Amino acid sequence: MGEWWAERWKWERDTHRLTVATDGATLAGFSYVGPSEEDGVAELYAIHADPAYVGAGVGRALMLDALPALARLGDRAVLWVLTANTRARRFYERGGWAARTARPATRRSAGNRSPSCGTAVRWRVGGSA
Repeated sequence: MGEWWAERWKWERDTHRLTVATDGATLAGFSYVGPSEEDGVAELYAIHADPAYVGAGVGRALMLDALPALARLGDRAVLWVLTANTRARRFYERGGWAARTARPATRRSAGNRSPSCGTAVRWRVGGSA
């Protein structure tokens, strides 16, 4: 599940944070945060929950854990969600994030490029959207 992110973290460990959620010896999920390409902005690059743990609170726990780290990195935070991923969009909206802009997805996800459109979801750390 997180091999690509773990490899990336090896090169970014001084500036980024990889957090894992476990259930005993089982990887239940992970989050990845760091500075955005935009100055003064933090980015929530990933929250992934193993399908067996979706709906069990793992994603919410990872988000709540990531928020203070994002606040330390910038006065605003951003994340990208594919437009068609309605489940993820609802998850982030319930967490206080607000959709702002859409752009063609050009970010790498597990080494693949997606032709789908991405939606930027922005939230001001420590304030309203």
